[in-house]
Amino acid sequence: MYSEFCSITLAAGWGSRMPADSPPKPCCKVGPVSVIENALRTFEDAGIHRHVVVVGYRAEEIMAEVCRRRPDVLFAFQPERRGTGDAVRCAMDLLNAASRPGHVLICAGDKVVEARAIRGMLEEYLASEHDLCVLAGPSEHYGYTGRLIVRDGGVQAVIEQADVQVRRLAAALQEMAPQERPQTVGEFLALSAGYIRRKAGPGKYLPALAGLVARPADTPLPWDAVQAAIAGLTDGFHMRSGRIELREAVEAHLCNLSVYAGRFDLLCRKVRDLRTNNVQRELYFTDVLDMMAADGHRVGLFRIDDPAEVMAFNTPAELEEVRLVHAVRTQKHVRYPAAEQWLNYLAWHGPAGPATTAMAGLAARAGRDRAAILVRSPGRINLLGRHVDHQGGRCNLMAINREVVIAAAPRDDDRINLWNADPGAYPDCSFAFGEMAADMAWEDWLRTLGTQHLRRMASGRGADWGHLVQGAAFRLQHRFRGRRLRGMDAFVCGEIPVAAGLSSSSALVVAAAEALAELNALNVHAREFVDLCGEGEWFVGTHGGSGDHAAIKLARSREVMAVSFFPFDVVGHHRFPHDCVLLVCHSGLPSDLGPEARTRLKARVACCHIAREIVRESRPALADRIEHLRDLNPERLDLSLPGLYALVKDIPCTMDARAIEALAGRRAAVRTAVEALDLRNGQFPVRDAALFIVSECARARMAADLLDRADAAALGQAMNVSHDGERVAAAPIRATDRYLDGLIARSARPESLVEAGVALWQQPGGYGCSTPQIDRMVDCARTQPGVLGAQLAGAGLGGCVMVLLKREAVEPTQQALAEGYYEPNGLEPRTFVCEPSGGSQVLTTVEAPPAAP
Repeated sequence: MYSEFCSITLAAGWGSRMPADSPPKPCCKVGPVSVIENALRTFEDAGIHRHVVVVGYRAEEIMAEVCRRRPDVLFAFQPERRGTGDAVRCAMDLLNAASRPGHVLICAGDKVVEARAIRGMLEEYLASEHDLCVLAGPSEHYGYTGRLIVRDGGVQAVIEQADVQVRRLAAALQEMAPQERPQTVGEFLALSAGYIRRKAGPGKYLPALAGLVARPADTPLPWDAVQAAIAGLTDGFHMRSGRIELREAVEAHLCNLSVYAGRFDLLCRKVRDLRTNNVQRELYFTDVLDMMAADGHRVGLFRIDDPAEVMAFNTPAELEEVRLVHAVRTQKHVRYPAAEQWLNYLAWHGPAGPATTAMAGLAARAGRDRAAILVRSPGRINLLGRHVDHQGGRCNLMAINREVVIAAAPRDDDRINLWNADPGAYPDCSFAFGEMAADMAWEDWLRTLGTQHLRRMASGRGADWGHLVQGAAFRLQHRFRGRRLRGMDAFVCGEIPVAAGLSSSSALVVAAAEALAELNALNVHAREFVDLCGEGEWFVGTHGGSGDHAAIKLARSREVMAVSFFPFDVVGHHRFPHDCVLLVCHSGLPSDLGPEARTRLKARVACCHIAREIVRESRPALADRIEHLRDLNPERLDLSLPGLYALVKDIPCTMDARAIEALAGRRAAVRTAVEALDLRNGQFPVRDAALFIVSECARARMAADLLDRADAAALGQAMNVSHDGERVAAAPIRATDRYLDGLIARSARPESLVEAGVALWQQPGGYGCSTPQIDRMVDCARTQPGVLGAQLAGAGLGGCVMVLLKREAVEPTQQALAEGYYEPNGLEPRTFVCEPSGGSQVLTTVEAPPAAP
């Protein structure tokens, strides 16, 4: 994820407060591995796979510890103890001589940091386009570290605690009345201990007094020597970026946690300008923040509030405390209830369901005493915004109350055994992470998918459903390639209709990834988790996006989630109408997207890319504002609605092979879009497809407002228009020149666009991915009182219909569909009521059932 980053771990310090016979601080054990191995694993888990470790004191021991597991780590040697700034400079010099990264993550070598904190800081650094970002924590937890001076939303400087302590001592001495002043060296040292708690004492930080304070405690203290030593220390801090009062530094509520992310080239220049103008006479790396702020560079911060996310130690007692906290945080991932406890709990909670079936199946195959977890992963439905993701449009997704459930037990090896509640359709499957490790192209997931070994695995005979789990598992292993993931025994039970456009496959991918992430204690941010699931599904040969996985993971109960694409983002959550439900009705035709259906969908996608390039070519003044067909809207292009319809008219109604090949000769994007298509398959309905996408983007954009206003009737109207753009029964070319000329003329008139039927969202266009059967179901449903709208679900070409209707209209509509569609076609009715549910969930604990009376 962060291929341009390199980590720099500063491990050259002495650790002077640790016993002489203890290992170097980076080699001390926290959990099963050393502090530095924990740090490198954290960086790997966060997505950084290139590392430099700076060594000095006891360098050979630290290098040996690192190289036991990581022979590819680079080491920079710091020959003298000149401070953190000099240590960073040593690493920079090495990287300049080797291969310069774009960015660096710098971390002190005695930190025990969780990946969550690192990922959060990296995301903040990149999203905010800072030149440097520092990890920060509240002073009540990290009072021993340097204070961050934050002004105008940016970090101006770090004031080290040693400098604050010395100036506080100087201020106290300056304010003392003559009779209050210390009279002897002993009295001066006792007073100083209240400010300078370090072993070195005031002699290090007030070097003019070093010889004096080394004398016997009863030695008289010459006050003029003390005044000379503290001269200038009571006047605050004179930084390059401006003066900072001592009070501001003392009262600063955020502390520096010594973890930074920044631009390599800029930091290289700054560390060379560091000077030793501080009480410790060292090159502070923290002075770089002041230098950058003074020069106008952006210095930001990422705050954490949980002190267990970033821990450090200086003494054996502090190390034991770190070990205790670390043990508590990691142990919570491994103490799961036994399968038998789960079954008792589920029996107490009510009638058997998918969770009971899954756990009973696991208990029968893996043992009733096996520790286990439960994962639920719902299907999803797209309320408005069909086919628009590849053109940057918006989808309005909701998780549904049908789900895949996995009961999973951790294993000690890397094997995954899968069983299914329907073994006839989904045979047992077994594989191991090690089967891919030797052939993995570690630097790139797409290259990994292209390796011969994985191509053979994905195309081989066996349980195709298992390939979805393999994809999720192998994508996680590729992401966390610094360690071999542990496997699981898993039993799957699903109630989402298959091949129905309800994302049953994506639900299985998300469930498998959730189980593996929990059992391996992987700290994965939700947004990254969604991307990993989407890319994991590529293993089965599809190259779709992550919208379905986002809905399955991030959905909220009773809400519709709006997501956008290019870039992917969750735009918002909106309440579903409280007095309505969706009725999902299966047509009896699977939407399994066989070769013919895939070809039709690819042709429609190609039509969209062709249309976009035609508009960019015909309207060069607008080309820079048109990245996707979503950009063909009046607001984006500063066009009137008649002007937009005139622009659509620039697109030919249809194009044959010769016309497309001529355009492909001029436009590389068209060549890419049609390279896998047989252009001899007749005429391509370019304008119809483009108008459907442009108007569907408009319908999808307005869905949020309709939901917020609880305008279910208007929402239903938009669904009806959307399906009209998919009809295949007696469907002529919709977007003829005459049709568009009529829109241009009527949209220029002063009356209401909606009343005139010329609003952009009211235009169906023609994508043509319905079927005659689905068209009949939609028309049958629309005749029923209380039905507000009906349309196909998913990509179409089979699968389901979704009907938006009032709650009281459910049973009459089900009866009408049974009589008007299912019975005449010899089909058993397959309908269910659907309401928005919450996203995927991992269950790791049970409550004890009440005692029998």
